[in-house]
Amino acid sequence: MLGKILEIIKINIKVNLAYAINAWGAFFVTLLQIFVFYYIWMAIYKFDSVINGISKDQIITYIILSRIIYTQVTSGFIPRIGRKIHTGEITMDLLKPMDFQLFMLFGRIGDFVSFFAMTAFPILIICLFTLGMQAPLNFATSIYFLLSLFMAIILSFFVEFWIGLLTFYTNYSWGLQTFQEALVSMFSGVLIPLSFFPGWLRTITNLLPFQQMSYSPVSIYLGIVKGSQVYEVLGFQLLWIVILFVLSRLFYSFAIKKITVQGG
Repeated sequence: MLGKILEIIKINIKVNLAYAINAWGAFFVTLLQIFVFYYIWMAIYKFDSVINGISKDQIITYIILSRIIYTQVTSGFIPRIGRKIHTGEITMDLLKPMDFQLFMLFGRIGDFVSFFAMTAFPILIICLFTLGMQAPLNFATSIYFLLSLFMAIILSFFVEFWIGLLTFYTNYSWGLQTFQEALVSMFSGVLIPLSFFPGWLRTITNLLPFQQMSYSPVSIYLGIVKGSQVYEVLGFQLLWIVILFVLSRLFYSFAIKKITVQGG
């Protein structure tokens, strides 16, 4: 089983390497977004060094990490499901000995490895020497951040998978991808840190899984949450993974019966 998992991850890495132009596109777009947001936030912090508990130095690192994470968790996985349905490839995937959802999950992990090597790491190096980045508070914070980031990627997969399943009914994935990007942008803290939200809007975000995809790991990295709060954040991420896994499995078992394949 482990051999099959590693092979799926390896295949997706090779596919991403073969289409390196996509990685370069993500690299330039994300880097541009980081610099645009940097100048916007520097204008906001012109007369204050700390706003809503976040310092000027922290917001710089927040921008860099949140934009990189956003690019990864909205990297076009939903249209991939749509293409499988439109071309009929989904029928072959369903005949494979491995569960379709697990197959897509391990492939998504391969995407993440490729993204880090070809897009995220170069951006981090450039930003480190041009904008400056805060280092984690300590080694333990680094470990908690990596664990939170891993769970954020898994959680984002289940969100994408659940939304992607709607393609079984709509046969149209581009709009679903745009819908997912809008939800993540609004409620994950990518555009504005959630600590800047008014109370009523923060209450809404607390009831949704999206802040666990970006705000939570970045907050751990910056020390915005610390001590026992870190365990609470990790616990909520794990809880949302379980909830979305169960919901996606239920929806998948129902949606697969309604499949309408175009072109095959």
